[in-house]
Order: sequence, then structure tokens, then C-alpha cells
Amino acid sequence: MRIVILDCGSQYTQLIRRVLDESGVATSVVDGDVFADELAARYGTNGIAGVVISGGSGSITGDYVQIDPAWLQLNIPMLGICFGYQWLAQKFGSTVSTTSHGFAGERLAVLRANQLISSSQDGTTVWMSHRDSVTSLGSELVPIACTPESTVAAFQHESLAVYGVQFHPEVSHSDIGAEILRAFAKICEVSMRPTPWSPEKFVDETIPQLRGAVGSDRVLLALSGGVDSSSLCALLARAMQPDQLLAVYIDSGLMQEETSKLTSELCKRLGVSYVEWDAATRFFSALNVVKDPTEKCLVVGKIFASELTAVAQLHNCRFVAQGTIWSDVIESGGTKFSSQIKPHHNVAGMPEVLSFELLEPLRSLFKDQVRQLASHLGLPKEYSARRVFPGPGFAIRVKGLVTPKKVAVVRRASQIVEEVLDQQGLGPSIWMAFAVLLEVDSLGVQGDHRVENRWALVVRIVESTNSMTARFSRSAYGALEEIASRLVHETVVGRVVYDITDKPPATIEWE
Repeated sequence: MRIVILDCGSQYTQLIRRVLDESGVATSVVDGDVFADELAARYGTNGIAGVVISGGSGSITGDYVQIDPAWLQLNIPMLGICFGYQWLAQKFGSTVSTTSHGFAGERLAVLRANQLISSSQDGTTVWMSHRDSVTSLGSELVPIACTPESTVAAFQHESLAVYGVQFHPEVSHSDIGAEILRAFAKICEVSMRPTPWSPEKFVDETIPQLRGAVGSDRVLLALSGGVDSSSLCALLARAMQPDQLLAVYIDSGLMQEETSKLTSELCKRLGVSYVEWDAATRFFSALNVVKDPTEKCLVVGKIFASELTAVAQLHNCRFVAQGTIWSDVIESGGTKFSSQIKPHHNVAGMPEVLSFELLEPLRSLFKDQVRQLASHLGLPKEYSARRVFPGPGFAIRVKGLVTPKKVAVVRRASQIVEEVLDQQGLGPSIWMAFAVLLEVDSLGVQGDHRVENRWALVVRIVESTNSMTARFSRSAYGALEEIASRLVHETVVGRVVYDITDKPPATIEWE
């Protein structure tokens, strides 16, 4: 018996799977438009215990995902989340309208305790991410919870095991979200034997798969010094013979100063052959004519793939491995109904036809799982706890054309932000901390003289667990004065602002 998750394009669908899987519930994630009878034939008449319909990037008021109405005829429990909630509401006679309200954490008020939502969850925070809302509830549906901005934040059918929640219970910023998903599993009467994901099990399962896929051929690993590629390096070092694995750091001129040292020392520690490949001139030449943020990522991805091809051919490597993880995939629009939030250079930026075979064994993992993997593989904290840094580097932290001078400014600015946070003991609570360089005019004064500033810096400090959602850091308030002071004295920028936007509605990076 399993719970089927209909994927309607939400960034968070795999988080639903993860919560249920770690609760010991068997799940299958399928495209949102799959036919009910097809799944019933695949798993048997009694093989599907319940259905979760995910959120999605489209609107229920338009022609988006065509969910099979036959799911309603199977007489099994159903839970709709966000888009799925709206679809179920509409099918039972409710009115769904586009509203001005969109994204926020809100306090839940429980109107009617039931098997899905208990009275103890009253007053907890739930995470909303929507533009459509139920404005009139069908006669067969009963409201069971509301929020200040949503009069029907959750409903149940008066006689069927059909439920809907406007919010996202699967994200970490919904206080009791996991409880709601586990409650639905109990409604479905599936066996629940908690089996938390473990790095030990992942390593035991992945190493034989890698050996079987690679055989005796050579593997080139794209190494960046971040926790993803560093963890993959340690994993491949266990799986491959020493003469099979070569790590390369492609120096784009867009990375942090310490990257070269981190990558070379890691390979020395693991006994992995290592080369550095200088491609900075080519990257800057291509980016110096590109302003569009999406195009920047695609340009970086194209050059990155080209340089990897050259290194792979030079060293006779059939496979190229990279530390792609799930957030890279979903934000790049990597599922049937997902929209492209931003094209990650290692996913959407890669050409469709490659001259090498791609290995991405971490592709299904979330960032917090990769950190657990890094620790299990024995990587020191300078790798396992290293803050997230984007693959395209500082190219996406410079608005407008990318030049070596701008990159030098934003690189130093980001160093200052991190130094101050670490000196004040705030480092462990921060997921990402950096600066963004804007080309924007503003007026300043130095001494008695008028100054016209051409650039400004945005300080971005966020807290998260897996990059899927994030909150701007309130704990960093006390560090902002020192950060701003150092930025205006140690760089050429005369104005500093602090970004106080959560994800959603904003992404963590500006581009």
C-alpha cells in the first residue's frame, strides 16, 4: 500500500515525499496528469491507499495541469495542497478566484478539529505561497481552519475522506506541517515504520551503483569547493580506483578567493588526482556583453560544459561527475509542470547533447542531506558546514555587465559580510550571507562635498535548512552597523541596504 503524490509542478513536491518516506510510508511521485486507471493497474486495486495533489506554479483558473477527475471515483483518501486544494475545492462546487494576497507565514486558527488538523495546532505558523484562493466554499465542504488572510485555509468533505490545505505543510517554515502529512497517512491506514534517510544507507546503496555504471572507465569530477561537489569527491574516492578519478577546478575568475586552496587541499586529503584549469579570460569575455540574468547563467553553463569537455578529452575521461542536487533541478524547471525559477548553470545551462556521460548521484538529495553525507564521509567542517555559494559565482551577484573590477568589489564585500557575522558568533545560524552589487545612482556626502555614488551594495543574509524556503535573518540586525561601516570604508561603494525579503516571494540570490 502506498500514497501516490501527483506532481503538479510545485518546487516542494519532493519535500512531501521526503516527510512521508521518513515516516515509513511508501510513496510514488508521478506527473499530475497521469490517468487514475493507469496507476490502479500498475499498483493493483488495493495498492493505492491515498492521493496527495501537490501545489504548482500555474493557476487553477487557467489551462494548467489537467488532473484526471477519475481519481475522485476511487473512493480513497485525498489531500490537496495549494493548487491541489484549489482543484479539489473547484470539483466540489467552490469558487476559486485570483487575489492580491500571495506569500507569507500566517497564524493558523483551527475552526474544527478533525483527523487531519488537531486543536493543539491552533496558533501555529503555516507557510502560504499562492495567488488563488477559495472565495466561496461548495456545500459539501466544511471549513476546518483559517488564517488572517484566508477565510478557508483548510477544508474537509462532509462525508468523504477528502481534505484540502491552502498552505504548504511540507516546508520547514510550517510549524506543524509534518504532523499534518503524518495524520493524512494515518487516515489512509498505511503502515508507518519510520525510516529516516541516512547517509550510511545512501553510501551503501550508491557506491555499487556507481561502480556498475562506470566499470573500468575514467571519471572527471567538476570540483568547486562547495559542500555538494566536495561530498561527491569523497564519495567517488571511495567508489573508484585511484587511477579512475580526476578532479578539476575550472577557475572562472568568478569564485571566492579561497576556492583554489580548498579544492587542492581536499584532493590531497582524499588522495584524488587534481588539476586546475584557467578559463577566467573566456568567462569574462563572454559575460562582458551580457546583462540579462537568465542569459548569464546560460552563458556560464555553456562555457563550463565546453571547458569540462576539453579537460575530459585531454585526460580520456568517459564520464563527468557534478554535484547537482534537487534544488538545482527543480528551480531550473526540471519536472514536467514546474516553471523555471532560474536556470542553474549545471542543469538548464548544460547543452542538450554532451560529448561525455554525466554522473549526478546526489541529484535527489536536499542540501541538509548533503551536509549529513559530508560529515559521514569524514569531511572537516570547512567543507561540510561551508555556506552555500552559487555555481555561476559572482556573475549573478553583479547587476548588469560583469567585469573583473565589479567582481573584485562584490567579492571583497561578501568577505566583509561573512567576517563580521563570524566575529560576532552568528555564523552557525546563517545559511547564506553575501553582497550584491547594483548599478544605481545615489547622492552622498563626504566632509562638506557632494558625492554622486554610481554603485550600491545590497546585503543579503538568510536562514534556511535546505534552500527551498528561507527567511531573511533577524538575528543579524546587531551586525548590520559594523557591516555597513566596513563596506563603505573598505570598498568604493557609498550606499548599503539590507534585503528583508523571505523566499518566497524572493529567491535567495538576486539573479
